[in-house]
Amino acid sequence: MVVPRFASSRAEAIVVALLVLLFAYEGADKTLGRQDAFFASIGYPTWSGLAIGLFELALAVALLIRPLRLLAALGVLATMVGAGATILSSGRNDLWPLTLAAAGLASWLVVTGWRSDPLVQAIRQRV
Repeated sequence: MVVPRFASSRAEAIVVALLVLLFAYEGADKTLGRQDAFFASIGYPTWSGLAIGLFELALAVALLIRPLRLLAALGVLATMVGAGATILSSGRNDLWPLTLAAAGLASWLVVTGWRSDPLVQAIRQRV
């Protein structure tokens, strides 16, 4: 079994690749201003799309870096909580499946990463 160097298992590689593709696409979309009308329609300032897009692009990059993966997965979860709140307030129910899928994948990364992350293990040994 061939596993990419950025992952410890094939499942992790697939989950990371899916999240990276999703967050890179959505981040670029927001950064380029393609979702400005959506943000304006829900009462957010136009610059919020740029800020969220840049954060999503940073998360996509951080997911590829193994030492940052756990932190990035937590960032994805936080972003999805914010997306969920936005969906609830805007009534855009068509966005729920993608939001829940991303949150589920990120949750899986957090649970598996929590068990194997070297930083977490070092903290556990000190406590």
